[in-house]
Amino acid sequence: MLLFKQEEAGIQLNAEQADWKDDTDDESDD
Repeated sequence: MLLFKQEEAGIQLNAEQADWKDDTDDESDD
């Protein structure tokens, strides 16, 4: 159960990092 929660948190973290990366890429294009 704990392992699943850690994995779920990791997925959410990766998603946030992907969004942040997309935002910075957009800003770089400008």
